[in-house]
Amino acid sequence: MITFKRFDHLWKVWREEYLEELRKRAQRKHRGPRSRIRREPEIDELVFLKEDCSRNTWRMGRIDRLIRDKDGIMSISGCKNS
Repeated sequence: MITFKRFDHLWKVWREEYLEELRKRAQRKHRGPRSRIRREPEIDELVFLKEDCSRNTWRMGRIDRLIRDKDGIMSISGCKNS
């Protein structure tokens, strides 16, 4: 049977060490404004279709074509509504 003292110790370790490690790991992966992930899009990936309305009403689409410009930057060429 676990005692309250042991439970409190376990809770403290989980909160201070495990959660802190998750925060650090997330900060390494997410850079830039609003924690956007910096990576290239991929075919069949779900994305929000930006429109001139509030974000909660943006539609979702699935990437079906990608192109790379002369500078090597990838962009979405085609997207199907989901």
